[in-house]
Amino acid sequence: MFTLFNYSTLLTRLDKGTRTLHVSLKQAHITQEMLFEMESLLSWCTGRVEISSLLLDSHAGPFSRGLDTTQLPHQSAGHLEKTQQRLQKIVYALMQLPQTVVVDYGDGAANWAAELGLGADVRLCAEGADIRFDHARWGLVPACGGMGFLALLVSASYARAWTASGAPVPAAQLTASGLIHGTYTSETREGVVGAVLTDIHAQAPVQRVQTKLGVFEAHREALERAWVADRKIAKAALISEDWKNLSSNTKGTAPFMPAKSLSYSVKLSLVKSENPTEIQ
Repeated sequence: MFTLFNYSTLLTRLDKGTRTLHVSLKQAHITQEMLFEMESLLSWCTGRVEISSLLLDSHAGPFSRGLDTTQLPHQSAGHLEKTQQRLQKIVYALMQLPQTVVVDYGDGAANWAAELGLGADVRLCAEGADIRFDHARWGLVPACGGMGFLALLVSASYARAWTASGAPVPAAQLTASGLIHGTYTSETREGVVGAVLTDIHAQAPVQRVQTKLGVFEAHREALERAWVADRKIAKAALISEDWKNLSSNTKGTAPFMPAKSLSYSVKLSLVKSENPTEIQ
């Protein structure tokens, strides 16, 4: 393997044997800088049809912890909205790349990191991995695919249960739902991941790309409706500013806005938006 780019948050290497672009996350959390670099990398990948696969993993045991919850109280609604939309675009872009995308969740992934993996064609993880869609625990909603696309991917029944509780996805449901396509131990990881990449490389390139795009086109309309709905719900959820009320929520009752106050807050936001100066 040899390094391709000198990114601050991503380590990129090319394996000529299976024509795999290996991308490893250097940071424990998803940041704006990481998303900018990932956008740049995916744009480059769009025109590199000679690369068969893209493997996205992490240097650490867990794939990523997603949100940096210690920084949440300092984030504005506008900043969070832009970050969510950028991540949503990246998830959508992964589905349309000419490369077959493999995401290795490792020992686990939370919130935004769990959503990032939804754009992959193949998802792997370690046995006993802790994967959770726990956005609401931190005053946010899974707006980057964890509502609409997750329900299309694994069925609404699983999506509703996982997002409603925010608890780790039960081990038995990881593969039964279709969220995970293969698991491994520390001893078997190299062989499991290597076999997937070898199988991808063995396919006829043109037909492999056409098949991926064909599957995407079959669900494009449903996906686009889901993206729009997710954005609207996410924007409404930001009205409460609950993410500003905590930097850690490991036990006890968090100081979240009562559900009965939501109706008033939405009406107030609509009144404010009618101010011509604010619209401009």
